Amino acid sequence: MIVHPKMKNLPLNTSCETLDTFAIASVRRPKPHSLSSAHTYRLLVFKEHSAKTVLLRLASLHQQQRNEIMNIASESVNKFLNRFTC
Repeated sequence: MIVHPKMKNLPLNTSCETLDTFAIASVRRPKPHSLSSAHTYRLLVFKEHSAKTVLLRLASLHQQQRNEIMNIASESVNKFLNRFTC
């Protein structure tokens, strides 16, 4: 007969009441998620949001610099072309 380690020291009583009590006592309930995992999730969401914001700002800055370069270049070209048209 195979005996569970927790039942070795118990008197041999095979009534349903004893077995049910043992079965209920040995059921392990899952642990609720800890606060640290919720905090980790919030950090992940925050980082993703921050990364998107940074990318949008960089794209906007790049577009602004491109527009400034094009304006300066077009002014230079216009000055150069005006020398020949007058």
